[in-house]
Amino acid sequence: MEIIRINDESIRIKGKKISVVTDPDEKAEGDVFIYTTRSESRTSMANTEGKLVVEGPGEYEVGGVHFRVSSDNDNLIYKIDEDSNVLLLTSKSAKKVEEGDYTAVIIKAVEKLEEGDLSNFSSSNIVLYGKEENIALNDANLKRIPKVNLKKKDEIQGFIVVLSK
Repeated sequence: MEIIRINDESIRIKGKKISVVTDPDEKAEGDVFIYTTRSESRTSMANTEGKLVVEGPGEYEVGGVHFRVSSDNDNLIYKIDEDSNVLLLTSKSAKKVEEGDYTAVIIKAVEKLEEGDLSNFSSSNIVLYGKEENIALNDANLKRIPKVNLKKKDEIQGFIVVLSK
């Protein structure tokens, strides 16, 4: 499974059989399009013909990948399960996060991250994305890279990964 930065607002999660794009723009390509908030504008949405578009809570399955979506106010929180990889996708402003043993926790920095904000998340692999000014952490353990391959977890073990250009 790979997690790839598309832009400040969007990432692609590429699994064995499908690819998932968060907050897609009109050029996005993927099998599943998911939104991190309920209030996000959908005016520039990608071509969704024949695709699964997830805009609210529920349980979904596509290509052997299970999605369990819950909400916390306007934030959508995703538990994505493919084979033995379990991802948690949320935003910094979400307050209700399900405890679990996650392969990686992916956090969209929709507002400025403060030191200590990440202590709520239980995973040895934390991946951040969003506007650079929202990820201005002074942590020596930050690793800025454009994509993460979860097959090579040892390369990111002990780091907080920031998806960047």
